[in-house]
Amino acid sequence: MIPREIVQKIDSMKRGTTNRLAGRDIAVMCTVTQRNYDEIRSRAQLSSNQTDSKMESPLHLLSGSHDKIEERKRKMREDGDGIRVRREQATLEMDIERLREAPLIDEDVNMHQHVASIRRIQSLAVQARGYADCDKLRKQHKDNEAREARYNKVHDDIMEQESHKELERRNKAREEKQIKALEARNALEDQINERQKKKIWEEEAKALEGSRILQMYKTYEAEEKVKAKKQRESVKENLAQVCQTNDRLRSLKAAEIERRKYEESMARAFLHRKAAEEEARQNEKIELQKVKDEKFAKLCAKQQKSSDTRSFEDEKRAKRAYEAMEMRLRHKEELQKQEKRESLQRLSDDRTEQIQFRQALRDREKDAENMLNKLSLDMEKKALQKQVKEIKSQQQRQVSYREQLQEQIHNDTLSQHQKKQMEDVNATYGQKKHVKECIIAEKVRQDTIEKLRKENVPETYLSELKRMKISQAIA
Repeated sequence: MIPREIVQKIDSMKRGTTNRLAGRDIAVMCTVTQRNYDEIRSRAQLSSNQTDSKMESPLHLLSGSHDKIEERKRKMREDGDGIRVRREQATLEMDIERLREAPLIDEDVNMHQHVASIRRIQSLAVQARGYADCDKLRKQHKDNEAREARYNKVHDDIMEQESHKELERRNKAREEKQIKALEARNALEDQINERQKKKIWEEEAKALEGSRILQMYKTYEAEEKVKAKKQRESVKENLAQVCQTNDRLRSLKAAEIERRKYEESMARAFLHRKAAEEEARQNEKIELQKVKDEKFAKLCAKQQKSSDTRSFEDEKRAKRAYEAMEMRLRHKEELQKQEKRESLQRLSDDRTEQIQFRQALRDREKDAENMLNKLSLDMEKKALQKQVKEIKSQQQRQVSYREQLQEQIHNDTLSQHQKKQMEDVNATYGQKKHVKECIIAEKVRQDTIEKLRKENVPETYLSELKRMKISQAIA
């Protein structure tokens, strides 16, 4: 904004001793406005015109003298312009020096928010802060990932150890089960073998007892043992073998009858030579043999029946013992299956709890990330609102600037000479404004770099701010 009246006032400065700063003392002592300057110019022109009229009116000089007077007036105007330019240049240099030495204040920054270099500096500062915040968030994210990886590793190790212990326990239980089953099987086999041995011993005892009863008939006893043995084997085998054994026994009985007949014939021949008493004795002996045969048959039938009954009871008891053992084994297997189901359920509950814990961690991280995003959006929104307000204030200043400029242009059209002076003044003011904006932008750049360094922003993100040249920026 270019004011209508340019005020050049300097509060304090050292007095110069050179001839080129001739107007510095005047600038220090008083304030020169555009109106004062116009009055000085008009008085100088009036005095020159009056002097010319006084010289021309009474003396009526020649045209050559008039040209000298005009030349002198032109030189006086040029000298006045030169003095004014030198005074303005000196004032400009002093203002620039004062701006360079003055500290940066917030009012200067707020008044020059429209400058592109300052906006560029602020944008680079926000960018550097954003990069630094991103580095912090990335580092925090890496720390969280490392912490979660350590937790997962520890948990996996624990689960692996538990599974290894569970497998060892199962293998041990399986081996114990196999050992116990083998022991039970061996005990059952030993019991069966013992019973078979006992049964054989009893049969042998029975055979010996029969042999003592049938000492006189050793051959018949051997055949009866074969018959009894074949009968026991036939019980264990099928009915066909029983029929074959019965046929064999019938053939043996027939042979025995023939043998008896032969013996009887021999005995009858022997007894025929004896007396009648021997014949009577032989008849008695035959009758006694018949009685013994009947008793022996009854005894064999009774022994066979008792043997079958005991073997059936032994088989029944063995079957009951085997069934009881199978029930105990089934009960034990059910208990082991129940323990296995309970362990699997506990393992499933632990895994479910672990999954819920991980999901809760992810939810908390997601909430934190959403909160950070929300905060960043709020900051961006506030910054945007601030920029909108600044743009509006800048537009208002520009509107007022245009109004004042139009008024100034309207007033400057009154005189071409005043217009030229105002153009010179505007050029000086524009140069001063540009230099002031460059100085303030450089101060803002240095202050921004210091603030960012205090905020521990890495130097890598400040490289563009350091390389930035305000003189080359479009102010």
